[in-house]
Amino acid sequence: MDEPAHLATVYGRVSVRRNQHGIPVIEAETRPGLYFGQGWVQARDRQIQTMLMKAIFAGRMSELLGARKSCINIDEYMRRYGFAHRPEDEWQKMSPSCQANLLAHADGINAWLADHALVRELRLIRFRREAWTWKDSLAIGRGFGFVGMGDGQGVLEKWLVQLLCNGTSMAQLRELFPSVCDPDLTWEYKKLTLVKPLVPKGMGWLKVVPSPRASNNWVLGPARSASGHALAAADPHLDIDQLPAIWQEIVLSDGHASFVGVGLPGLPGALIGRTRDLAWSPTYSCMDCVDYRIEECRGGKYRRGSEWRDFARRREVLKLKGGGSRELVFLENENGILEGDPEKEGHYLVENYAALFGCGASDFEGVFGLLDAKTVPEGMACFQKLRAASFNWLLADRSGNIGYQMSGRHFVRPAGTSGLLPLPGWDERYAYRGFVEGDKLPQALNPPEGFLVSANDDRNGYGTTAPCAIHFGSNRKDRITALLQSRDKWTAEAMSVIQNDPYSRQAEAFLARFAALIPDTGAGRLLRDWDRRYTADAKAAVLFERFYRALLRNTFGKLAWGTEVIDYLRKETAVLAGCFHYFDRLLLGENAHWFSKEEVEQAATDAFARALRWPRPRLGRKQSVKMRHLLFGRLLPSFLGFHGGPAFVPGSRASPCQAQFFTDHGRKGSFCPSYRFLTDMGANEVFTSLPGGATDRRYGPYYKNELGRYLKGEYKRLVLST
Repeated sequence: MDEPAHLATVYGRVSVRRNQHGIPVIEAETRPGLYFGQGWVQARDRQIQTMLMKAIFAGRMSELLGARKSCINIDEYMRRYGFAHRPEDEWQKMSPSCQANLLAHADGINAWLADHALVRELRLIRFRREAWTWKDSLAIGRGFGFVGMGDGQGVLEKWLVQLLCNGTSMAQLRELFPSVCDPDLTWEYKKLTLVKPLVPKGMGWLKVVPSPRASNNWVLGPARSASGHALAAADPHLDIDQLPAIWQEIVLSDGHASFVGVGLPGLPGALIGRTRDLAWSPTYSCMDCVDYRIEECRGGKYRRGSEWRDFARRREVLKLKGGGSRELVFLENENGILEGDPEKEGHYLVENYAALFGCGASDFEGVFGLLDAKTVPEGMACFQKLRAASFNWLLADRSGNIGYQMSGRHFVRPAGTSGLLPLPGWDERYAYRGFVEGDKLPQALNPPEGFLVSANDDRNGYGTTAPCAIHFGSNRKDRITALLQSRDKWTAEAMSVIQNDPYSRQAEAFLARFAALIPDTGAGRLLRDWDRRYTADAKAAVLFERFYRALLRNTFGKLAWGTEVIDYLRKETAVLAGCFHYFDRLLLGENAHWFSKEEVEQAATDAFARALRWPRPRLGRKQSVKMRHLLFGRLLPSFLGFHGGPAFVPGSRASPCQAQFFTDHGRKGSFCPSYRFLTDMGANEVFTSLPGGATDRRYGPYYKNELGRYLKGEYKRLVLST
């Protein structure tokens, strides 16, 4: 496994070796040869992830893995959005070089599989072996920006409808979510038959899919760098409770370009990292790319004026492993995909995803162009081609430029609407009017402050079209900004202090706002004197979390929606994980439509009393993660060595080193640093950390060789291939 491989291919010679950390170093004579090598090492080192990604995005889990309910649920979900639908349409749009790269990547995967059996784990579950095709990578590329990101926007929008239908006024909704500017159609919403949010329990399998909804990145210009060159930092935050880690570290070189960073098993291309000339990294943009319309239905039809029209019927057939099949029928019209049974008279939602059609070809063209981009503007042009995945990309180049570009596409919204609430599908004023994409999206180049920071915060100020209707708060961004401004000159290595910073601006704000209400007891003094850092020995962090939960329950629970609603949001959804700052704003400041100042202070007094009366354990006992094997999870005992941890993860929902753990409709998730990356563009080196190892082979030396370094907050040094 560790011997260098020299591969003779139709794309020229390709060599693969491991460096001292077990990371594959791929060298090729041609660009397609480089992607052949990347496919080859994905099949060798990350075969389980690669094959699961294929089955998931094609909607073929029940065919390739097994016809159990969890697999069928995922297939129905993926077939609904059709990420594998009509791939030839996108293929015809691709340049010959783009097609060659996709074919070479598929050939690399198949070359390994031709000479080796499937890995033991896949054989144990009788995963059906078959060749990889470019269509598999296209489906992954079209879909991974939706799962856990775009679809989360849709679930949130349904929740807003439920709020209005259950007593929250439009004035209250607008105060909670200031982006809401829509007409008050509550009377229409109360007619709706709402289908349950489509997040089936089988979605636990989707932990293999990266959903970097909460992440940090920043870039600094030469004036703030000790070396006089631009600096770049990235740490995407997503699930880390699995082995192997989601990302795959790679080093690439083809004589024209070299790269060090990470890719995603199942996809060709360099997603986070740098070449000699350019560095780039993403955070989730929070772009609102899902919109709903309301349709009045009767007898299987929908109304337009006095006319009743037929839905188009799209049929999908699920082949079931072991024999048999199941037909799925999706009803569609110009407004999207119907949710409900139109044979039953009523009003139903129709969902539209901005990247549902016409995406894929340009996305791969953009990603493949990155290895040849020399400057930040050239890199921004590459990201302007990405339609199917919306991210905030920060870039830095060797010449000292820094920049920001949002990718993706969103709908052109009718005047006076936010995209957050459903609109009548029969009203021509609300007809879809195309997309906002490419260079019309938010961007920046060489800002006067000399740095750029992104942390899933509001990016609307960088553009004119307001793509972020609901976004994460600014706690992490503000803390990172303050730390960057705290010194004049930074080095790449020194920025590790920021990535590992567990300080909570949220705790700082709440304890300042309610300082006079903290009891003068031992527990109260412990909380008051706390340094607001979520470290392993921090007992006060546990007390603050108890206080915060009790305060939400006493206000939005007892005084608004009912305690069972706020408990459900906290325990069973990711709403509070992503939107807590909207709630915080009303509790920390004045509000006109929710609670009086006296009500909030009484709720806080009661919350302190409840939080401080219980024992005070260290945070290290309450906040740990067990990294379980991706495929077998809890089925294997720990002593077999397939799992990692349990291990303490420092940080909070509001610290740069983020640590959030939640359950989202049956799927356990987390926002934690899944990869750390630092670089100085004046040196051909990077500093990285990964919560896992280079391969998925439990009995090899590189299964979790990086885990210890990651848990200590340490980094390794990698050098660009020359």
